[in-house]
Amino acid sequence: MKTSTQKTLVALYGPKEKNFQHFIQNIWNLIKQSPLHQYFKPYQLPQIHATIIGLEKFVEEGKIYNANIWKKKGRKQEMNFEGFIDTFNSFFPMTIQFGGFEETYDAFRSLDQKAFIRSFQINETTGQLVLIGWPINKKTGKVENQLLLLRDSLFFKHQILHKYQKDNDFFLVLGHLDGDQEFKEEILRLNETIRRYLLKNPIQFTVTDKDLSIVQYEKETLEIASSQQWTLKDFNKVKFC
Repeated sequence: MKTSTQKTLVALYGPKEKNFQHFIQNIWNLIKQSPLHQYFKPYQLPQIHATIIGLEKFVEEGKIYNANIWKKKGRKQEMNFEGFIDTFNSFFPMTIQFGGFEETYDAFRSLDQKAFIRSFQINETTGQLVLIGWPINKKTGKVENQLLLLRDSLFFKHQILHKYQKDNDFFLVLGHLDGDQEFKEEILRLNETIRRYLLKNPIQFTVTDKDLSIVQYEKETLEIASSQQWTLKDFNKVKFC
């Protein structure tokens, strides 16, 4: 069983538009005002991305099997890339909203938590600082399952399974906390500060197919120096074996 290098399909990897840069920098500024700033190791701005779906695989006898189907369902399933780009074209452009969700807002749940809580979280196990947004209908202002439906479609049409089940999250890791100290109280305070900032300063932006890319990586953090990137339109140039 060969795994070799792995690939993933992501959004917003590489250079960022000014409004998106400004949004990230505002969050970083809030982190700098926290006692946690001395332990915070930010990602490089071009490195920050949202994983749309992982393309991790293993190869046997020249056949390319989906790694997540094997891990989660225990069966070998060849990935099928016929019509792959067309599948994405049917779901994009996609408008994503960060913030603006009141504490009482409960129209949907993410990991069984309200949007206000999930909008920003520091993972105490991994130390990751995470921003989460969701697809939204600009006309109605309602969150839609556009990303979840895309991931479902990729499974049923292309035998590519998303790492997380029933997932409609547009998930960005900004960096991580480095150190063995106990940060519990500081984490609670910073979570609250950034969640309230997002509540009062929501942002929407449109992701198009031009914002999507395939990245071959050595580290799951997709460090720029050790990763290779292709645009979605160049998908046919990507080798998976």
